[in-house]
Order: sequence, then structure tokens, then C-alpha cells
Amino acid sequence: MAGRGQANELTTPYNVAQTSVKLWSNRTGNAWVDLQGGFGAESPDFGPEVSFGYAVKRLFPADEIYLIKYGIPATNLAFNWKPSGTGTVSTAEGYYYNVFQDTTNAAINNLVAAGKSPSIAGMVWMQGESDALNTSMANVYEANLRNLIGAVRTDFATPTMPFIVGRITTLWGTAANNAKVRTAEDAVGADPTLVNVSTVSTDSLSLWVSPHAYPNHYDTQGQIELGTLFANQFAPTPEPSTCVLAGTGFLVLVGYLRRR
Repeated sequence: MAGRGQANELTTPYNVAQTSVKLWSNRTGNAWVDLQGGFGAESPDFGPEVSFGYAVKRLFPADEIYLIKYGIPATNLAFNWKPSGTGTVSTAEGYYYNVFQDTTNAAINNLVAAGKSPSIAGMVWMQGESDALNTSMANVYEANLRNLIGAVRTDFATPTMPFIVGRITTLWGTAANNAKVRTAEDAVGADPTLVNVSTVSTDSLSLWVSPHAYPNHYDTQGQIELGTLFANQFAPTPEPSTCVLAGTGFLVLVGYLRRR
């Protein structure tokens, strides 16, 4: 989710700044910028935000689209993103969830200060690879994911927030641990008691292979398709007047705000 796509490989319509969609991330210097490549795990990488924002704007052309991305590679849900943690340093429990909250609130407050009335439109979560590398984390992934969904909805006062989960590929962790995470992600998305939660498969997306520095991460085309996949899943969700949404990834969060 942080993104290992290569911005210099982007082609039309993604290879230019999208002036009608704004991005706020942990790499934009606490400011809104035109959506474009270069805000992935490291420059000049990009993640699913590029094609996601492009597709969402075309699905909802009358809305002002603001994407909030907080992406940290190689972090886990069990410890790094634990919502009940009080960590104030990167090695402490829950630190990245806490910074994600601060990042999102700063972006929302910036829009409010500019005289806008933003509504959170939903959340995208593409994560689980690191938890699949650890048996104890894989065993409790479903419980932790359910807890995360509840915490985000509570912390941002959005009780029916649409939450889209990207199911990890089969290439992370042992076969047993990987299956536990994938099964957990499917179970959460299929649970009718979790309103507005769904899971999408990423098995068909293309990946970097050796000798690339980051094999098994989504490649440039895979990132483009991942963003479109999330946008298409988001398409049927209600307007922000009746629901809300945000997002997260490889240990990243991709959130977006919509406004009538």
C-alpha cells in the first residue's frame, strides 16, 4: 500500500499531476498537493492512490476529492497498528495508528480552516503481510482487524464507515500463517454484521520479481490495477451524508474525503 510502483513508468492518464484530486500524506509536508506519482514507499515510487483518485473522481465528478495517505512499509497490525496502544515512539505499541490519527485529523482540520465541510467517505486497508510472517500474529489477525474497524469508526465518529480490505497474496509467510490471514480477511468482509465492510482479491495483480529490490510487491501495473480495484469496490457506497470512509495499506493508510 505504501507503494513500490515506479513513477517514471506511469503513462497517460497517470503520468501528470491530477489537479482535481488532492493528496495529503506523511510525505507531502503537511500540505495538500495535486495527486501524482512520487509519494510511495520512497521517491520516485507510487502506490494505489494514483489510479484510485483518478477513478473515484470519475465516479463522483461533482465531489471535491481529498485523499489522505499514511503509509509505512513492513509494519504489523498486531503491535504497530494496535488502536489501544499509547506509543509515542516508533518502537512502541500502537505508534503508527496514533500517528495515522494525528495525520488524518491534521488534514481534516486544514480543510475546515479553509472553510470547507469535509465528510470522510471511507477507508481502504491493504495489509497483513507482516502478520503472516509471525504465527502468533497470524492467529489473532481476524480479531485484530475487527478491532481496527471498530476503532477507526469510533475515533472518527463514523459508525457505518465503508471499509474495504485488500486480501494479501499467497507469497508472504508460511503457507499456514498466510492462509490464516487471508481467511481472516475474507471472513471479515463476508460478515453481514459488519455493515459496509468488504474484501477484494489481489491475486491477479502483477508483482515485482527477482532481481528487483522488492520482489513480491505490486509492480507498476499492479499498483495501477490495485487502485482501480479499490475504486470499483467503492463505487456502490452511499453518499457521505449517510456514511463515511478512510484507508490503510501494506502498513499504510489511504483515506479520502468526499464533499458534496
